[in-house]
Amino acid sequence: MPARTDTALKAAFHITAGPTERQALHSAWCFASALLQAGHSINRIFLQGDAVFLAAKPDPASPTRNENANQWEQLIAAWSLPATVCIGSAEQRALGDAHLRHGWSTGGLGDWVMACTEADRILQFTGER
Repeated sequence: MPARTDTALKAAFHITAGPTERQALHSAWCFASALLQAGHSINRIFLQGDAVFLAAKPDPASPTRNENANQWEQLIAAWSLPATVCIGSAEQRALGDAHLRHGWSTGGLGDWVMACTEADRILQFTGER
Protein backbone atom coordinates (compact mmCIF):
# COMPACT_ATOMS: atom_id res chain seq x y z
CA MET A 1 0.00 0.00 0.00
CA PRO A 2 1.58 3.34 -1.07
CA ALA A 3 2.22 5.90 1.65
CA ARG A 4 0.30 9.16 1.66
CA THR A 5 2.43 12.06 0.45
CA ASP A 6 2.08 15.79 1.11
CA THR A 7 0.52 16.25 -2.32
CA ALA A 8 -1.95 13.42 -1.80
CA LEU A 9 -5.59 14.27 -1.50
CA LYS A 10 -8.33 12.86 0.66
CA ALA A 11 -11.56 11.99 -1.16
CA ALA A 12 -15.07 11.19 0.04
CA PHE A 13 -17.33 9.06 -2.19
CA HIS A 14 -21.11 9.48 -2.26
CA ILE A 15 -22.82 6.77 -4.28
CA THR A 16 -26.54 6.77 -5.03
CA ALA A 17 -26.54 4.64 -8.21
CA GLY A 18 -28.70 1.57 -7.84
CA PRO A 19 -27.58 -1.99 -8.61
CA THR A 20 -28.92 -1.83 -12.17
CA GLU A 21 -26.71 1.18 -12.93
CA ARG A 22 -23.62 -0.95 -13.44
CA GLN A 23 -21.62 1.68 -15.33
CA ALA A 24 -21.86 4.25 -12.52
CA LEU A 25 -20.89 1.64 -9.91
CA HIS A 26 -18.00 0.38 -12.00
CA SER A 27 -16.80 3.94 -12.70
CA ALA A 28 -16.86 4.74 -8.99
CA TRP A 29 -14.87 1.57 -8.22
CA CYS A 30 -12.31 2.30 -10.96
CA PHE A 31 -11.89 5.87 -9.76
CA ALA A 32 -11.50 4.75 -6.13
CA SER A 33 -8.96 2.09 -7.11
CA ALA A 34 -6.94 4.54 -9.19
CA LEU A 35 -6.90 7.14 -6.41
CA LEU A 36 -5.65 4.64 -3.87
CA GLN A 37 -3.01 3.21 -6.21
CA ALA A 38 -1.77 6.76 -6.85
CA GLY A 39 -1.17 7.29 -3.13
CA HIS A 40 -4.30 9.25 -2.30
CA SER A 41 -6.79 8.28 0.39
CA ILE A 42 -10.53 7.85 0.77
CA ASN A 43 -11.93 8.96 4.09
CA ARG A 44 -15.45 7.56 3.53
CA ILE A 45 -17.57 5.68 1.05
CA PHE A 46 -21.21 6.54 1.69
CA LEU A 47 -24.08 4.68 0.05
CA GLN A 48 -27.51 6.29 -0.12
CA GLY A 49 -30.76 5.50 -1.91
CA ASP A 50 -30.79 2.32 -3.98
CA ALA A 51 -26.98 2.17 -3.76
CA VAL A 52 -27.40 0.54 -0.34
CA PHE A 53 -28.06 -2.73 -2.18
CA LEU A 54 -24.35 -2.67 -3.15
CA ALA A 55 -23.57 -3.48 0.49
CA ALA A 56 -26.16 -6.25 0.80
CA LYS A 57 -25.00 -9.83 1.34
CA PRO A 58 -24.74 -11.94 -1.82
CA ASP A 59 -27.91 -12.66 -3.75
CA PRO A 60 -27.73 -15.87 -5.83
CA ALA A 61 -30.45 -14.50 -8.12
CA SER A 62 -28.40 -11.42 -9.07
CA PRO A 63 -24.86 -12.35 -10.20
CA THR A 64 -24.27 -8.91 -11.76
CA ARG A 65 -25.01 -7.11 -8.51
CA ASN A 66 -22.78 -9.58 -6.69
CA GLU A 67 -19.88 -8.88 -9.07
CA ASN A 68 -19.94 -5.12 -8.33
CA ALA A 69 -20.44 -5.75 -4.63
CA ASN A 70 -17.57 -8.26 -4.52
CA GLN A 71 -15.20 -5.70 -6.07
CA TRP A 72 -16.18 -3.09 -3.49
CA GLU A 73 -15.93 -5.57 -0.61
CA GLN A 74 -12.39 -6.51 -1.69
CA LEU A 75 -11.32 -2.87 -2.10
CA ILE A 76 -12.71 -1.92 1.31
CA ALA A 77 -10.92 -4.84 2.98
CA ALA A 78 -7.61 -4.33 1.16
CA TRP A 79 -7.39 -0.64 2.02
CA SER A 80 -9.29 -0.64 5.36
CA LEU A 81 -11.70 1.96 4.02
CA PRO A 82 -14.53 3.35 6.13
CA ALA A 83 -17.70 2.28 4.32
CA THR A 84 -21.10 3.46 5.46
CA VAL A 85 -24.64 2.65 4.38
CA CYS A 86 -27.18 5.41 5.05
CA ILE A 87 -29.35 4.02 7.83
CA GLY A 88 -32.47 5.79 6.56
CA SER A 89 -32.07 4.34 3.06
CA ALA A 90 -31.26 0.91 4.50
CA GLU A 91 -34.32 0.89 6.75
CA GLN A 92 -36.59 1.92 3.86
CA ARG A 93 -35.27 -1.13 1.97
CA ALA A 94 -35.39 -3.54 4.95
CA LEU A 95 -31.59 -3.85 5.18
CA GLY A 96 -30.21 -4.03 8.69
CA ASP A 97 -26.64 -4.57 9.86
CA ALA A 98 -27.21 -8.34 9.73
CA HIS A 99 -27.86 -8.07 5.97
CA LEU A 100 -24.64 -6.20 5.13
CA ARG A 101 -21.43 -7.55 3.66
CA HIS A 102 -18.17 -7.49 5.59
CA GLY A 103 -16.71 -4.00 5.88
CA TRP A 104 -19.98 -2.08 5.64
CA SER A 105 -21.86 -0.56 8.56
CA THR A 106 -24.92 1.65 8.88
CA GLY A 107 -24.57 5.28 9.80
CA GLY A 108 -26.32 8.59 9.48
CA LEU A 109 -25.91 11.69 7.38
CA GLY A 110 -23.71 13.09 10.14
CA ASP A 111 -21.05 10.56 9.11
CA TRP A 112 -21.26 11.86 5.55
CA VAL A 113 -21.12 15.51 6.62
CA MET A 114 -18.04 14.83 8.76
CA ALA A 115 -16.35 13.05 5.84
CA CYS A 116 -17.09 16.04 3.60
CA THR A 117 -15.58 18.52 6.04
CA GLU A 118 -12.39 16.47 6.20
CA ALA A 119 -12.11 15.72 2.45
CA ASP A 120 -10.19 17.62 -0.19
CA ARG A 121 -12.54 16.30 -2.89
CA ILE A 122 -16.13 15.04 -2.78
CA LEU A 123 -17.10 12.64 -5.55
CA GLN A 124 -20.68 11.67 -6.33
CA PHE A 125 -21.79 8.80 -8.56
CA THR A 126 -25.49 8.87 -9.34
CA GLY A 127 -26.04 6.84 -12.49
CA GLU A 128 -28.53 7.85 -15.13
CA ARG A 129 -31.74 9.69 -14.43
